[in-house]
Order: sequence, then C-alpha cells, then structure tokens
Amino acid sequence: MNTIPEEHEKELYAYILGIVNNKKSKLYRIGGVSNHIHMLVDIHPSFAVSDFMKELKEYSSKWLLKNPNFPDFSGWAVSFAAFSYNLKEKQTIINYIMNQKEHHKKVR
Repeated sequence: MNTIPEEHEKELYAYILGIVNNKKSKLYRIGGVSNHIHMLVDIHPSFAVSDFMKELKEYSSKWLLKNPNFPDFSGWAVSFAAFSYNLKEKQTIINYIMNQKEHHKKVR
C-alpha cells in the first residue's frame, strides 16, 4: 500500500526531524519506500531506545492521521528494529538508507 506517497515523503521526514531534534538526538539520514522508513539516529543517552521510538511513532502517527497528504496511513507497525553500529560503518549505512528505493525495486 502507498502509505507514504513519494511526493509527500519529505514533508514526513521534516516532521520526524523535528521530533528527533526535540529529543536532543541527531538524525543523520532518513529514507524509505511507500510502506516503511529507515533512519540513522544518534539517540540521546537520556532515552531508552524503546521510549524514543514509542514517542516518535506516537507523535508522527497523530500528525500523519490528521494530514490529508497521507490518506492511506492507518498507523505504524507495532514493532520496530534497532541496531547499534560501528562508527566506521556510518557512511555505509547512510548510503544504504539513501538507496532504499533502488534496493526495493530489485527485491520486489
């Protein structure tokens, strides 16, 4: 389902950037496809990953449900995946996120 229309994804990404900044955290890269997103985030140590994601999903869900540019959005998945990484891999991860659309064209 086209939950995140490509023509409006930057609007969503900007909103999520605001949430991340308000959590004293750093968003290095965000990207995805029509039904999910990937983020590389340095979460402030005062937040547990689960709490950070709960709030990010909660605030963005409320915004998405009210936003007419996302008519097919009904809520984020209950689960999420989070991984730690070696600082040496940072650019590799950024490149992976940047190339999500191409990656999913090949995988589908």
